[in-house]
Amino acid sequence: MKHSPYGGSSASRFMACPGSVALSERAPPETPSPYAEEGTFAHAVAADLLASQERTGQVLLGAQFKFEDHGEEKAREVTPEIVAAVEVYLDAVWEEFDLDLNSEIEVEQGFALDIEAAEPGEVFGTNDALVYSPARRKLTIFDYKHGAGVAVSAEDNTQLKFYAIGAMQGHPDWDVREIELVIVQPRAFSATGEGVKRWSLPMAEVIEFPYELNKAVGACKQEIANLSAHGRVSGHALRTGDHCRWCPAATICTAREQEFVKAVREDFAGVDLIGAEPVTKDLKPAELDYDHMAQIVAAYDRLGAWVNSLKTAMDEHLLAGGIIKGWKVVEAVSRRKWVAADQEVAEYLELMYGVPAQEVRPPSLVTITEAKKLLKAHVPKDQYAEAERDLTLRFTIMESKGLTTAPESDRRAAISPVAAEFGSVQLGME
Repeated sequence: MKHSPYGGSSASRFMACPGSVALSERAPPETPSPYAEEGTFAHAVAADLLASQERTGQVLLGAQFKFEDHGEEKAREVTPEIVAAVEVYLDAVWEEFDLDLNSEIEVEQGFALDIEAAEPGEVFGTNDALVYSPARRKLTIFDYKHGAGVAVSAEDNTQLKFYAIGAMQGHPDWDVREIELVIVQPRAFSATGEGVKRWSLPMAEVIEFPYELNKAVGACKQEIANLSAHGRVSGHALRTGDHCRWCPAATICTAREQEFVKAVREDFAGVDLIGAEPVTKDLKPAELDYDHMAQIVAAYDRLGAWVNSLKTAMDEHLLAGGIIKGWKVVEAVSRRKWVAADQEVAEYLELMYGVPAQEVRPPSLVTITEAKKLLKAHVPKDQYAEAERDLTLRFTIMESKGLTTAPESDRRAAISPVAAEFGSVQLGME
């Protein structure tokens, strides 16, 4: 699905930070995360159920549901956890719908806003769901958030105001006198313990918001022109705040770095800024200063999400075979796993060492550590070492968890990520 640089999900960012759109054009490509994929999947399940007028997710429980993620068709099982979360959303939407027999509902409705500063069709988005009640002259905008990490408030929510304006412009025939914005986030509860959060949008803001949006888009386009003509984004156009959390340009934004360094200078002295200019004409993703990133990460590793985004960029560079001064690629900590069937291990321990099979295999095979504890309790002390070695060699394997990065001070030996492609499996070794 194509995303607009001036879409609803990014509106709070570009309206607060006009330089972010231009700077994002120079940012390294974003790496999809499993959390984002799960959110896309949950959205697709919820939309399908609403479009089919289903009021429960149980009809899809256990099904392999196909959905599109970044242009790729995928399929995942609809689990009880997904059903439980999505049903909170379904209940909220259908409860509003049922208040008026003549209610209209729209699901995943795309729209384009008429914004003077933008080209036709350039500012667009998609409503998760909306309900319009003719009798109550009320428009309710719903947005489903599957994420569990950051609770999103409905109050003065820029994204939902964007969607509300889209609905109003798309339906000039609706006589709307009241607008309610609703965030449904079943896996991240607010301070009041609610997974459904509501806020009434003052009608005066319905009139003012398009003008604010138009001004913001115009400012963004001016910074794109500055970048094209002068190779830089104006320093005053980059403004930090909560909107930085999801910004694609987070790893190359000097405004964010400068504020961060200034805020912690008393505790962490000696860190140089990367410069006064936010970005130069020659800066390309392949030329990011990874050594500088490493310096910042080493000093501020415990201080927040922004540092974590720098660390992610470094890891991707190192694991792709790049070099960063002071860092290396090493084996992740390994853990043993059984390589034989549960019953085979249990029968062996009972036959050879008298360990009751029901203790080894309650309803499922115990962990390797638990098995060794049981073995120790059933084998004479002077025979335990040999018995433990026998069990280890017969039924376990040292399986690498892959590669990770670490400071040079780490005691593990540095390895080549290219050579590691051939794997690192060690049989019967600690």
